[in-house]
Amino acid sequence: MLDFNNVLLASCTCTVRQQVSKKSALQLATDVFAIRFPELDTRLLFDRLMERENLGSTGLGEGVAIPHCRMSGFDQIAGVFLKLANPIEFGSPDGAPIDLMFVLVVPDAAEASHLEVLSVLASVLGNHEYRTLLRDIQNDEALHANMLQLLNAAHQARSI
Repeated sequence: MLDFNNVLLASCTCTVRQQVSKKSALQLATDVFAIRFPELDTRLLFDRLMERENLGSTGLGEGVAIPHCRMSGFDQIAGVFLKLANPIEFGSPDGAPIDLMFVLVVPDAAEASHLEVLSVLASVLGNHEYRTLLRDIQNDEALHANMLQLLNAAHQARSI
C-alpha cells in the first residue's frame, strides 16, 4: 500500500522565495532530490523532467503543476513539494502562473502506483480550499505537515 509519509519528507518541502523560471524551478527540485537520494543520477532526472514538459505542460491550472517522470534504476516513489513565493509561467491550460509545484519521480515499473499518486495529487491540489490553505502557510514545517495530512486523507478516502 502506498504511504505518502515515505513519498514526501519534510526535507523535500519548501518555499522558494527567489524569482525562478520554469527551468530553474525544475532544477531546484532536482537539487532537493540529489540531497535526499545521492545515488540518483540528477542530470538524467532533470533531463527526464524537461523531456516530459516538452511533450506538454504538467501545469494543471489554478496555479498548480505536477511535473513527473519515471526513472529506471530508481526503486521508490518520491516527491518534492515547492511553494513559489513568486508565481511563474508554466504553460498551464488556463494561462495562469503556478505557485504550487509537486515534482514526482517513480520507478519505471510502478505504472499503477504512478497513476494512483497523480490522482491523489490532482484531487488535493485541485481543491480550492486546500490550495488556499497551502498558500496561506508561512513556514515549511507546517507546509509539509498540512500537505502530508491532505495527501493521506485523500488517499485513505480513495481506498475505502
